[in-house]
Amino acid sequence: MRENTMLTFARLTGGRAYMGRNDLGEEIADALATAESYYTIAYHSTNANWNGKYRKLQVKTGRPGAKVLCRAGYYAIADPLKTSDPDREAAIAMYRGAPNSTQLIMKARVLPPQTAGAPVAIDMLVDTHAILFNKTEDGHRTADLQFIAVATDGKGKPSGSFSEFFRQPVTDEQFASLLRTGVQLHRELPLPAGSYQLRLGVMDRLANRIGTLDVLLTVPAPSKK
Repeated sequence: MRENTMLTFARLTGGRAYMGRNDLGEEIADALATAESYYTIAYHSTNANWNGKYRKLQVKTGRPGAKVLCRAGYYAIADPLKTSDPDREAAIAMYRGAPNSTQLIMKARVLPPQTAGAPVAIDMLVDTHAILFNKTEDGHRTADLQFIAVATDGKGKPSGSFSEFFRQPVTDEQFASLLRTGVQLHRELPLPAGSYQLRLGVMDRLANRIGTLDVLLTVPAPSKK
């Protein structure tokens, strides 16, 4: 009974069951070697009927005799964090301690103030090729891109934030320029002296994709004379 349970669990999860072997070291080495070579394949179901039933999955290769170790299926349960409300989805992604989102890749530069009382300088950049643009009837292109920053102190208390949108229509010439430079944002964020975790995020609200990253930041206190 125990062996059948192990075999069933391994089959469902894409693993491999080791039984009837006394060489534990060899089994661990084999498992580690197997784990060093793998592919990550993303799957998005077009069946939105989340009825809780089990759905089988199958991965095929063009290589004769190849055996694929992968999970055998999944239960059709909707993601409880998935929402059609972009404001709520952005709020969840920007929550301190939440895993960083990598659906949209951005670059950022954060410069602490050099003088007391000066704001923190924040630059954010997104590759235009990764952004969804709609074309209007007058031939312009429009995006719905949101840049967000939230600074929290050591106790997790919000200390400063901003939210900026890129929605202005652009001509074909301006769009060609954005393809070379990316969509950029410069913003200054006033913060009192202290240590912070700064979470930066950018959301393509048309494509419903978001990217976040965390930056540890220290704002120096005024020097005593």
